[in-house]
Amino acid sequence: MITPSEVTTFASDLGVPATGLQKISEYGLASGSQGIWQGIAVLILTLLFPNKTLLPDMPGYNASMSINWSMRAWLPPQAIFMPTSAQDVAKSVKIINFFSVPFAVRSGGHTPFPGSASISDGILISLQNLTALELSESKDLVSVGPGNRWIRVYDFLAPHNLGTVGGRVPSVGIGGLTTGGGNSYFSTGHGMACDNVASFEVVIADGSIVTASAAENKELFWALKGGSNNFGIVTRFNLFTIPIPNGKVWGGNTIFLPQQFNRVTDAIAEYQKNGQLTDPDAAIIPSMSYQGQGNSSAFMVTVFHASGQKPASLDPIFNIGPVADSSRQMTLPEIAREAGGGEAGANQPPFRYDFRTISISVSSEFYREIVALFQQTYTTNTTLSSIPGYRITLTFQPVAASTVKHGKTRGGNAMGISEKAQTWLCLTSGWVLPSDDQVMLPLSISFIKQIEDLAKAKGLFEQYLFLNDAAIDQEVIASYGDAQVKELKRVSQKYDPKGVFQKLVKGGFKLP
Repeated sequence: MITPSEVTTFASDLGVPATGLQKISEYGLASGSQGIWQGIAVLILTLLFPNKTLLPDMPGYNASMSINWSMRAWLPPQAIFMPTSAQDVAKSVKIINFFSVPFAVRSGGHTPFPGSASISDGILISLQNLTALELSESKDLVSVGPGNRWIRVYDFLAPHNLGTVGGRVPSVGIGGLTTGGGNSYFSTGHGMACDNVASFEVVIADGSIVTASAAENKELFWALKGGSNNFGIVTRFNLFTIPIPNGKVWGGNTIFLPQQFNRVTDAIAEYQKNGQLTDPDAAIIPSMSYQGQGNSSAFMVTVFHASGQKPASLDPIFNIGPVADSSRQMTLPEIAREAGGGEAGANQPPFRYDFRTISISVSSEFYREIVALFQQTYTTNTTLSSIPGYRITLTFQPVAASTVKHGKTRGGNAMGISEKAQTWLCLTSGWVLPSDDQVMLPLSISFIKQIEDLAKAKGLFEQYLFLNDAAIDQEVIASYGDAQVKELKRVSQKYDPKGVFQKLVKGGFKLP
């Protein structure tokens, strides 16, 4: 039980002025209820950071709340705190910890489901103003604040003929993608985004600011690579850079029609068995999509090569004969914008979104079955076509054994991925009305469950679940394996003995 004198002393130590202490004392401390403590925590934030704390009746509150990509994540926090330094974050964590206030942390807000980067009633720490970008003198490291989107990082690096292992579309934020793993155009040759972090600056549960790297706080460094929001708030990412010859990569979007779909999935499998082994600079993002309102179906394969030249390794894709092809030499920012449909949220109406993922082994025959199941479930379902905004995409993400191997060379990561070629499927559902949640969400669950059952029957099921593409009910951390979970729990106990990030951060993927 917190006493009124303890509250006053705590607030004074944080730097609350005498006039503020008077306001706190008038708040009704003697009642000692959780609602009172939560209200006082918000009051202290507003006293310490009047220009960085938004309350529901303030201008800018609604705009900040709705930064999240998916409308499902537009939840109304009691306060939105927008720090501009690691020291600000540290103070907010001390306040939250002292009063046991539920909270959420948002970098870019791309997680589509409610509660991970959003919260009802508690405090949302929005890192949107932590947008530092600095290039080391040697140009081998770029220091990035978590409030940046990947497109801003790429724009910053482009004049130096550099890139980094990060998000493939413009709108995704730095923090969630990197601590969740992060698949990239460069991942076959360089590993996942988290494996290309030289060090993290982290605010841990007691409000301390620490560095986690291969040389310092090694266990925390390992845990943050795939451990998501379970260990602290990362306030700076120091990332390895990648030279881009002449500042140009090669790539673009190729489009295929339904009668070509089976040939596309055959080409994906062929690429995984051959091109991905011999050419680590190549990448593809194949996505089969259907939009109910226009009754249109297409397979878009985004192609990429780090050299700036069209590679022979991607001939299986081009030999099919795309009906449209935008591939050419361009900068990394340009290909990110093209693959993602432009800038973050530009001219896009709000939608409700959901992700769901599953990992499978390589099999052209199974890919064909998945195409047929997708068409049966979605494209011929006349009930779905009347749902406003109804759209569905199934992305086949080829992952190479080399992607996993690279992670092991830089201190390892927490994800326990098998070192073998595999495919991470991501089902992305979109719609407009909350009333249609009851149709869209169960259908996604059913579709992925059917793929899982088929994969298990064929011996093609992979346990690992890719956090960045997972649904709220999927047991992501458990999929890393028993040994990984045991170590993650040990690291959590060491750096967060009270379980602040387990108990007070309600959303996201918790340690099982």
